[in-house]
Amino acid sequence: MQGTETRAYTNESYVFQGAGVRSVNQLWNPSWAAADAEALRSKAVSQWVKESVDDMKAQAAKQGAK
Repeated sequence: MQGTETRAYTNESYVFQGAGVRSVNQLWNPSWAAADAEALRSKAVSQWVKESVDDMKAQAAKQGAK
C-alpha cells in the first residue's frame, strides 16, 4: 500500500513539474533550487504518504469497529 501511494504522489509531483506550476500540497514548487528539488520532493511525498496511509488505517479501524 505504501509503495503504491509513494508512486502516486511522486507521479503527481512530476505532472506539476512538467506544467511548471506549484502544487497546492507542495509536492512540487518551481521556485526550489535545482540542488534541493529532489530532496524537497522526496520529503513532501513522504509526508503525504504517511498522512494518506494513516488516514486509510484510521478509516479501516473505524469500519472494523462497527
